[in-house]
Amino acid sequence: MKTVTESQQYTMAIFGVFLLWISGCVSIDKQVEKYQQLDLKHYVIVHPEGRRSTPEYQEFALWKTQQGYTVEWISFDPKASPQERFISVSQQLKVAHPGTGQSAYLLIAASHEELPMGPWKPVHTNIEILSDLPLLSGKADLGETLHDSDWRPALTFPPPWIAGRIPYKNPEVAAAALNSARLFQEKKGPRFALLGTERFAIFNDASTVMAGVKKDFQSSQWDTLLMSQDLPRDESLSTSTFTLTSVNKESRTKTVTTLPCHFIDAWKKNSPDVVYVISHSENSELEGRSHIGLGNKILPSLAFFCWNSSEYWPSNRVFGPQTPSILMTTGCQFGNPENQVLSTLTEKGWTAAIIAGTGDTSPLPLFAALRSERSAPRYLAQNLSLGITHHATLSGFLKDSQWDPGNWLLYPWAKKAKLQNVLGLTIYGDPSISIGERSSADDSLTVTHRR
Repeated sequence: MKTVTESQQYTMAIFGVFLLWISGCVSIDKQVEKYQQLDLKHYVIVHPEGRRSTPEYQEFALWKTQQGYTVEWISFDPKASPQERFISVSQQLKVAHPGTGQSAYLLIAASHEELPMGPWKPVHTNIEILSDLPLLSGKADLGETLHDSDWRPALTFPPPWIAGRIPYKNPEVAAAALNSARLFQEKKGPRFALLGTERFAIFNDASTVMAGVKKDFQSSQWDTLLMSQDLPRDESLSTSTFTLTSVNKESRTKTVTTLPCHFIDAWKKNSPDVVYVISHSENSELEGRSHIGLGNKILPSLAFFCWNSSEYWPSNRVFGPQTPSILMTTGCQFGNPENQVLSTLTEKGWTAAIIAGTGDTSPLPLFAALRSERSAPRYLAQNLSLGITHHATLSGFLKDSQWDPGNWLLYPWAKKAKLQNVLGLTIYGDPSISIGERSSADDSLTVTHRR
């Protein structure tokens, strides 16, 4: 009889944990099949009184009607208190509910200031977070302690609402967001994904996950470019930079700052359909306003601000890509509605929609989080709409978490992380847009793809 060594015991234990995890995994293929059965024909737009009559929203509603949707408008009084505005919309959504077993798209055409997203205080935690899930779940009051029953109904299947938000009060930025949704939806030709990662905690951690995402995209016949701090990658992030020179008028001293722009440049040149980033965020105060970027090498806020500023470039410069992208990112607080980078991405035509967290995000429970990082772009690549992709990802994450060993071994941290991930991740843009059937290279726009 052979003796089991300590190393073999360790291997068997790891394998046992792996089997336990696998036994509880949500099948992505089954999720896709289930969500593909949804038939959404109703589109509701929530807005402050008066916004419905603006040309950009009239054109958007007409486009949705032409797509086969029945469009319904829900208004609220912008002069009422935040509490009254929230209650009014919550009550009207209950009346407009698509019905048992039915789903509808919902676009919240209001900034956080106009229709607050909280902040919410989840019960038994010390966190505050901004989220639209309580509103979608029928929460009656704004800013109270948040119980599971106040947000989980929004993630049931079939979902009552598939929601997104246009968080921009500036009418020009809002108009750009609506126009970009149509440009994205009507784009033809091959599909392309730009992938970017910076090291999260240890060497190769995020790049290894993204290599799996790249493989998933390629299996669906997408072109890809993976730019990363670590291997595996197609290109390094540290290749291209530009210099910013500033002069202090009083001391007459000159400051030269070198800014990374390789990822920004690749985004502009390739006009990708999807930009997917796994990285930390980066915070800066520019011109007295908060700018949150993505890492120090991917989309740092100062580099992106200068890239899109006419102060530093000729007046005839085209700042953004030829067509807008869907941006998905795990960067902490990048989706804070006050982040000025969001409005720049939208106004300059970089994005048609953004999925990002309003607060901190965390890879806990670990197995469930890693699977979600891979599954989100997979759903999108299978032609699910952006909103359905988002819902399927969050639903799968919650189900996978129940079987993840880290959910119990690290319970206090895992619970907090789950709440931040699920409540915070928000869609800014039209939730109904999708990749569609883009397979004809003959009809494609002229875009330079770099591998």
